[in-house]
Amino acid sequence: MPHSGKILTPNKPFRRLPAILWLGIAGAVCLVVYAFIFTGSAFLFTFIDIPKYDLRLMVEGEPYLLWLYRIGFLVLVAMYILGGWSAAHSQGWKAWVIVLGVAFLSAGTLIFLYPFDASDIFDYIMHGRMLALYDANPYQVTAVAYPLDPIYPYVGWVKSTSPYGPFWLQLSALIARFAGDTIVGNVIAFKLLDGIFYCISVGFVAAILHNQNPKRTLTGVWLFACNPLVLYETFGHGHNDITLTACLLGSVWFMIHRRYTLAALALVTGALFKYVTLLVLPAAILFALINLDNWKIRLRYLVVTGLSCLVLIVFAYQPFWVGWKTIDLTTRMYMYTTSLPTIIQTQFRDTFGITTLSQAISQVATVLTLLASVFIAWRLFREKSWMSYPKAALAILLFYLLVTCLWFQQWYVVWLVGLVAVLPLSGLTFIGFLLSFWVMTKVLVFAPPLLWVRPLPNVQYREFWLSVGVMGLPWLVSLIVLARYGINEVHALTHKKVPKP
Repeated sequence: MPHSGKILTPNKPFRRLPAILWLGIAGAVCLVVYAFIFTGSAFLFTFIDIPKYDLRLMVEGEPYLLWLYRIGFLVLVAMYILGGWSAAHSQGWKAWVIVLGVAFLSAGTLIFLYPFDASDIFDYIMHGRMLALYDANPYQVTAVAYPLDPIYPYVGWVKSTSPYGPFWLQLSALIARFAGDTIVGNVIAFKLLDGIFYCISVGFVAAILHNQNPKRTLTGVWLFACNPLVLYETFGHGHNDITLTACLLGSVWFMIHRRYTLAALALVTGALFKYVTLLVLPAAILFALINLDNWKIRLRYLVVTGLSCLVLIVFAYQPFWVGWKTIDLTTRMYMYTTSLPTIIQTQFRDTFGITTLSQAISQVATVLTLLASVFIAWRLFREKSWMSYPKAALAILLFYLLVTCLWFQQWYVVWLVGLVAVLPLSGLTFIGFLLSFWVMTKVLVFAPPLLWVRPLPNVQYREFWLSVGVMGLPWLVSLIVLARYGINEVHALTHKKVPKP
């Protein structure tokens, strides 16, 4: 279709009202949903005295809540898309006030949501208290050693040591020293801690786009700061994945400004919260080596970056070090849910043995992720643009979540949203956006018939349908995007002009 040069609008009703008004409407509806559907039905002060009160128990008491939450998320997604369109067609300080106002009012509302979707925030609190109040090492000691602690009844993983990095434990201990013994005070304090990293992430999104694509700054900030999954998981349930988002965006900022050592340090810092950002580190190093001018400079970069990262890691782990078991991740290789590896592991565990098969799948997944990281970085470097690195980081994390992740949870997708927000719409970013919407079907659609019923269906049945239900559509869309990319590559090669001799 030929373009007239004018901004196209979807239909007549949208043309009758200015875009900034639609932005305000979208934001107002989001606030109503957060306040009355979510926080209103699971108010922190009302339910805080009930340990491990989850959505299943809530729905058993009030069955209509499940449908209310489903409708609420559909409305949030619709308003988020409307807000993205409106932000792209708005400008000026009023639009900024609306976007930032919606983001921070939504966050402030969700702080008072009882974390019914997972007990992770209580594990954070308990590990922080163990370190701060009992002088115990969470890499050695488990919560079961402190059954009289007021947080203990709320902890989900009482027999597990901390799976998080030392920087997160230090921050958890810092918060525990000031939050006191009240459960409400601790929950709010940890959500506010997440809020600091949320603000850092918003700042990086704005700074990156203001520097590289100023016209998209307002849109990008809306797409990240007002994303329903980001707000719901960060402020509603207090997941610490927002720390990785901030570090990933920091690495993008440093990469744009050719501060390659700082970019690597940002990723290592993220890994000292939660290990996932290490997946992107090979790509960051490869991009740096390719962009540096000569091998002398490259060698100096490798030495300085390697030593700097090593010093940071030693500094972080020194207070906790009890040998290599401090960073032992082998226990995670036996945890499987909602993923392609889970389907393989559950279907063939009886044939090969669960221990042998789990170890083999974990090792293959690690190798595949590393190879994919290097290959993706090499392919995308050819674009020679500032977007090459964030696109590579996004593609690597998508590959991990869609293909090689063993234990998938919906809040992991928070890692992606900052990268998606700074990039223009493409097949890759569409997958990221789709995943940030679709993953909520895990708890709202597929968990009730597969995980809430008693007795539970056998593990092969429930994990197959849970994995296919939650990941099936993203897998299908990813295959379509890959097919289109392959066709375009073949077309470019076959139509490449050969210079005349």
